Amino acid sequence: MEVEQITGVRTDSVIFLKDPLTSANSLGNQMGYLRSLPYLFEQGILNYTFPPSWLRMLSNETFNEVLQESDEASDQWFEYRALSSFPFKYTIINQEKTVDELSFQHICQVTNQEVEEAGNTRITHKLLQAYMNNQIQELFIVTDNTSFSISDTVSEKPLREELDHAETLSYEKIAKQYIRNQFGSPNLPLGETLNIWLHGAATEYCEIMDERPRRIADLFEFDVLQPGIRTWDMFEFLASDTSREGIDHINATIRPWIESDITKVEENIRNALQEFDYDRETVQTFRETGERPD
Repeated sequence: MEVEQITGVRTDSVIFLKDPLTSANSLGNQMGYLRSLPYLFEQGILNYTFPPSWLRMLSNETFNEVLQESDEASDQWFEYRALSSFPFKYTIINQEKTVDELSFQHICQVTNQEVEEAGNTRITHKLLQAYMNNQIQELFIVTDNTSFSISDTVSEKPLREELDHAETLSYEKIAKQYIRNQFGSPNLPLGETLNIWLHGAATEYCEIMDERPRRIADLFEFDVLQPGIRTWDMFEFLASDTSREGIDHINATIRPWIESDITKVEENIRNALQEFDYDRETVQTFRETGERPD
């Protein structure tokens, strides 16, 4: 299968994408759990559901900050706005939603076995029922392992074996192929990140800063970083009173996207926000003119 093909593999197949980082790492930390979304978004997968807590770890305010509610009262979608390059749509599927209420052209659920076993909303079961009822045309499930199972099946076999048609892909394999195809020799070690958004930022860093980044945190060193690198999108979003009032908001915003170096990334962002006085318009002016604040 070509690396670019993930949508439209088979219209009668559920697509499983294995990404171990949807679960906690060996140290018990959960970071980078949405790292596959920039790739999936680029492939045309725009609609997502995952636990709301993943957008507010350490900071309850972050959930309301990063999501913008639709103007339509009947619309079930929120739009993610912390990263302007991929404003994906997000919906919450909770206890109150019935299978009959679920109708999507396509949707991607990001989950893991712990979420499935701890939850009582039976989200995966509802999505599969809607899919089998032809209420969902394309269903994608990103989970931490290929043995992912749900409690609603009679047997204890992996869910992909329970379904008549399922395709299983590895995000790690796809991401490595994509990065090598798009960027040639990676400008960040693949062992540090498989988020294609960060690899794109690393390429821009090389072109604009005339050197390679040494680590992920270099991409967020905004007190020396020049305009033209996509990580400025996140910094501009974080220039706000919410960040001024609570540094946990910074951590909660960046945590889903980076797999490591989070302490240094957070420190770099916090220091630069002080320079820009947490003011979004000042950041925008610098991005347009290259003139730093006095």
